[in-house]
Amino acid sequence: MSDGVFRSKKGFTVVQNSVTKNEKLSLKAKGLYVLIQAYITMPDKNYKKSDFLKMVAEGKCAFESAWKELKAAGYIKQHVYSNGKGFRVEYDLLDEPKTGINTYYYGTKGEVVRTSE
Repeated sequence: MSDGVFRSKKGFTVVQNSVTKNEKLSLKAKGLYVLIQAYITMPDKNYKKSDFLKMVAEGKCAFESAWKELKAAGYIKQHVYSNGKGFRVEYDLLDEPKTGINTYYYGTKGEVVRTSE
């Protein structure tokens, strides 16, 4: 499991109608989206994927299922940065889904070296 940090968003918890009205998303995925949105708007804290896993009662299997669903639907984008010795991961939680590429891999100079869906 990649345990990167979410990029901070400012403000209060607002969920776009595209999420709540998306009939293709499960209630589990919608709930995870709302949970993430509520916390990443808080200043002075970088939340990791593992932090959100600890906040749910359903367990790792259900969490990963909802996570994959949000990623496949285009609501979560993953950015993997290489530093030459290892890597760090950041996530974007999108207000509107963007299908297609959902993972970007960056080289040591910050250039995109590959992508995946």
